[in-house]
Amino acid sequence: MVSPISYLSPAQIANLTTTAIQSLTTTDIGALSSTQVAAITTTGIQALSTTQLSSLETTQIKGLTSVQLGALTSSQLVFGAAQLAVFNDAQIQGIGTDFTALDTTQVESLSTTQIKALTAAQLLSLSTTDIGELTSTQVSNLTVAQLASLTSTNISALSQTQVEALTTTQIKALSTAQLAGLSTTDVGELTSTQVAALTTGQLTALSTTNIGQLNATQVSALTTAQVSALSGTSISVLSQTQVEALTTTQVKALTAAQVEGAVDHRYRRADLDPGGGVEHGPVGGVVVDQYFGTVANPGRSPDHHPGGGAVHRATGGSEHHRHRRADLDPGRGADRRPAGFAVVDQRVGAVADAG
Repeated sequence: MVSPISYLSPAQIANLTTTAIQSLTTTDIGALSSTQVAAITTTGIQALSTTQLSSLETTQIKGLTSVQLGALTSSQLVFGAAQLAVFNDAQIQGIGTDFTALDTTQVESLSTTQIKALTAAQLLSLSTTDIGELTSTQVSNLTVAQLASLTSTNISALSQTQVEALTTTQIKALSTAQLAGLSTTDVGELTSTQVAALTTGQLTALSTTNIGQLNATQVSALTTAQVSALSGTSISVLSQTQVEALTTTQVKALTAAQVEGAVDHRYRRADLDPGGGVEHGPVGGVVVDQYFGTVANPGRSPDHHPGGGAVHRATGGSEHHRHRRADLDPGRGADRRPAGFAVVDQRVGAVADAG
């Protein structure tokens, strides 16, 4: 038996009271055409129960306008995966910021096309939990404009799987502010391909803490342009493992200023705490000074740095500072210039004046 509701014209449907709308059975709702559904007023739409909304067929869902969807309350967004699957871009956007009311199952059912339809306002309304509900495929399909609308908090909420799903194009689109907001865990989740895709501006925006947390694979993936862009301070925080991961091509990309800047930065810190030279310059960091000093100028003979870094590593950094002052004023005497630190200065000097 056909429900009498099916005989009503769109104009008659538009004039149904909220009481009449609420009295419709699921059979009545099922008898409505997509044209009749589109004729329901926003007040009438808000009067529909979740049971009535859940009973809508996909053909009827297609009849809902973005205005009608925008009128729905968050508690009415009970559409199933099959219903959501037929939403077009305008309908997705029509949901507005109530998009956050969708549960994990509903969000995961959205196609990549539907995800790309999300507005900046909708993305910004997502909580860190909502962000975590996006699948890796959905994340990889976010547009550059959509990514740009995310805050650093949103970006840091991405899981390892989601971060790894970001394309190189998406990585390059991240702002320095978004990258600066990444935790050491977030940075550690980047693949070597993603690290290599970072612009020099993005790389230098990373904190020295994050630079110091790059794993060996990530370090070896850095391009020569990226290596050359690192500050002496950033280089000074590299560990022995990170330094050993550098390729000869990467080392050749280092400038004399970077090498000397790394050494000076490390020992200035030691000067502030003369008794803590070794603590401020862990073996890994000191190896940076020695390794770069040697490799950046491979033509130097061992006579220029006898004894290697043993004395350099074992003595306080304040002596290095005093030696540099002694160089400026030879009258200060050799007793201010321990042999171990003469090696350091010779090495830095040799690199700084490699020509």
